[in-house]
Amino acid sequence: MPESGSPSDLSALARLRDLMMDADNRADAAAFAPALAEDVVIMAPGIPALIGRETCLTFVSEVFTAYPQRRIEETVHEIEVSGDLAFERASFVQVVDDPELGRPVRECGMSLRIYRRTADGWKAARIIWQADEEAEPSSIASAPA
Repeated sequence: MPESGSPSDLSALARLRDLMMDADNRADAAAFAPALAEDVVIMAPGIPALIGRETCLTFVSEVFTAYPQRRIEETVHEIEVSGDLAFERASFVQVVDDPELGRPVRECGMSLRIYRRTADGWKAARIIWQADEEAEPSSIASAPA
């Protein structure tokens, strides 16, 4: 994986990513909240851009409430730190139990996160992803959370 940045910055970004993944896998919006910058923008498939921490947290809370049984795995392909900004390009596989369909739904895609260093440490400033739904559940559907 190409990466550039100081070991301390790369480590801090890995901890932030772990915090977000853990909160996502537990459907815990309160635990996800500290990762977001005040002016965060989420660009998710099929909806207008969500702007601002409170708007984004409302979205995250609604998603976690609608799909509490979830599992996401991510592979980071590239990370670069430049001063007080960093970006990370990744791919992911997510399985959520869809109550309307009565079965797990597997989604694969790519993401791009832009991070900003703040007085409180690194925060997610932009979160962008695209996803392609697949019909078959994956083996991660039964993986422990």
